[in-house]
Amino acid sequence: MPQQIELRNIALQAAQPLVHGVSLTLQRGRVLALVGGSGSGKSLTCAATLGILPAGVRQTAGEILADGKPVSPCALRGHQNCHHHAEPAQRL
Repeated sequence: MPQQIELRNIALQAAQPLVHGVSLTLQRGRVLALVGGSGSGKSLTCAATLGILPAGVRQTAGEILADGKPVSPCALRGHQNCHHHAEPAQRL
């Protein structure tokens, strides 16, 4: 399991650009929360990290690194990763 996962300048697109220039660093043993309004790209960014983008959405730019080395998103699945969808009707 990597000590660090880094997203650099991730861009996602379907018929139109959806996410542009997202960069973040995940540290092993730490929690990172993506916060934003509905439709801002939080779920798509997580899906891109794990290589589970919905049909019709593709990554058009950026890279994913594990411990400083390029890695396929599929290689990150199967470990202890958490992707939590918040219920929009709930108050956080």
